[in-house]
Amino acid sequence: MLDVNGLKQLNDQFGHGAGDEALIRIGEMLSAGVRDHDTVARIGGDEFAILFPGAPLLATERVMRRVASNIAEGTLADGKRLPTIAWETSDASIRPITVDALVDAADRAMYRHKQLTRGSRASTA
Repeated sequence: MLDVNGLKQLNDQFGHGAGDEALIRIGEMLSAGVRDHDTVARIGGDEFAILFPGAPLLATERVMRRVASNIAEGTLADGKRLPTIAWETSDASIRPITVDALVDAADRAMYRHKQLTRGSRASTA
């Protein structure tokens, strides 16, 4: 699970066109940063989810650190910086878990991570 930091401020300061462009650019960077058979989805507002089927937890964390760093260095077409992301992973292979429980666990972990990293440019855990 990941959340875009500061999307509301970007919308307020530069308009919804800039916010839309940021979401599109971040989605493209997420898709480019994962394997072909991984799934990247915008699940609402400024939140995305990525499914890494069969990937070890440490590998997903390494991928997310790299992608978050790339996003933190990214820009919009006019040179404005992209908002950073807060993210966290959850592992369904440890025990049987429902999709809802997996999303809930990742969501809670992501918000804890966001609180811990608030104020840093790149939320790269």
